[in-house]
This record gives sequence, structure tokens and C-alpha cells, in this order.
Amino acid sequence: KALNKLPFYKQKKQRLAVFSTLITKNPHAFDQGTDLDTLLQYAIAYVLKAKKPDNAEERAELFYNAGILVNEVMNYTLCYGLDAFVKGKVHQGWDSFWLMGEPLLISLKNLSTLDRIVSSNGKVFVFENPAVFSTVLDKLHPVDMIHKADDLQDIAIKSTNNISLICTGGQLKLASLILLDLLVKEDTTIYYSGDFDPEGLGIADKLKNRYGNSLRLWRYGKSDYEKTLSKSKISNKSMSKLHNLKSKQLRELSILLRKYAVAGYQELLIDDLIIDIKNNA
Repeated sequence: KALNKLPFYKQKKQRLAVFSTLITKNPHAFDQGTDLDTLLQYAIAYVLKAKKPDNAEERAELFYNAGILVNEVMNYTLCYGLDAFVKGKVHQGWDSFWLMGEPLLISLKNLSTLDRIVSSNGKVFVFENPAVFSTVLDKLHPVDMIHKADDLQDIAIKSTNNISLICTGGQLKLASLILLDLLVKEDTTIYYSGDFDPEGLGIADKLKNRYGNSLRLWRYGKSDYEKTLSKSKISNKSMSKLHNLKSKQLRELSILLRKYAVAGYQELLIDDLIIDIKNNA
């Protein structure tokens, strides 16, 4: 019954608890870890010709593709300088935050209503670290200057309109992936930068595997890593994750990580990242 009533058949979205109640009269029937949840995952994967999810985020993505929203308000991502469209018209909320020079926190629910998301110059710069994202934005677009503008036209003049930024906040949430999916549909080039540790390289590898030539690994050279060396030792357990990397560039970099056995952090590349953005914007 659940399989026959999946919302995506009617191009709609429905919250998991509501969907579950309509099917079983119990909002928790398909909660993660239940037998019904497991059966539903296998069934949806079969219908969509997808693989069975290995974790909560993959489960949320599988359900999303079937039209079912899982925890859609708390699943969010951070962005700046992007145009969003609903039924062919510019989304005024997104537009206003951009004009004010302020980042916008976007939930999976917000994303589910959009037709398109566009970067004005076909490029978007993506950061793993929120502090790096905020510092780069502050240096490129000082908010205090924008807030002193006399009107929207003045704001538009003072706020350079060709820089698009995203922050994933570490481990990839579905909202970040959906946002990037929509941008790739518009032939946007993604520049991704993150920390130099097995977990950070794993995130970069996942994105590179998902988006292929549409994503460029940004500041992932050997000299970049050596510039960011810390005193934070990488454990043997964490180091074992490097064996799973698929990207040739990241596999080569992992040799250096094994050599030094310490993490490198994105904060030490802020000035270089800003120069790169200015040169590519």
C-alpha cells in the first residue's frame, strides 16, 4: 500500500509522519530501525533502481527522491549569492538576503519548493568549515557597509553580484546535496575546499564521485596541506579511512597524510581562498 501511494508519483512531497499515518494510522510505523522501515527502503530502492541506503543521510535522500520528507526542517545548508526560482519567478526571500549581503540558512523544506537555483557566473565556492565560510564572506562583502546603503539600488551597486558561496558544515546533509544537485543541473562548476584529515578527504571524495567533472577539488595540493600542518595527530583508526578514497588526486594526497600523520585545517588557507575567489569570480 505504501509503495503504491508514494508521493513522487504525483510530483508531490509529503512528511514521513503524515505519510506513515495515512498508510498505517501510526505516525511512527516507518521510523528508522523498524521492520517496516527496512522493507520500505528496499521497496523504494527497487522502484527507483537505487541501492539500499547505508546510513541515515542516504535513507533521507532515498525517501526524498520518492517524495517523502524526513526531518526536513532540521536538515539544512548555508549559502550566499544564489538566485532561486519558483514557477519561473525569482524567489524574493533569497533575493533580499543576497542584496543585504547576508548568508541564508536553507532547509530541505525550502529546497523542495524550488524549480531552479542559479549562480550568476556559473561558479560556486563550497566550504566545509562554517568559520571559514563566514570569514571569507565578511572580507569579500562587509555587511556593515551594505547596511549603510540608502536604497536597494545602492545596495546592489555596493554588493558585488558575482560571488556564490555554500557551507556544508562538515558531514554532508541532504540539503547540501540537493542544493548542489540543482546547481549542477544549471551547468554550474563547483569548487570544494575542506580540511586535511581522513574525514575531510572522505567528504571531498564523496562529492567528487557524485559530481565528477562538475566539481573541482580546490586547494587540495601537497603544498596546501604542508602549509596547514597542525600538531593534531591522526589516529590509526581514522587513518584506515584513507583506503576507501576513489579520487586519484586525493589518493596521492593521502600518501602525504600518512607520512606526516597530522591534520591540516582550512582556516590557514583563508587568504589563499579569497585570492582564488577574486581571480575566478
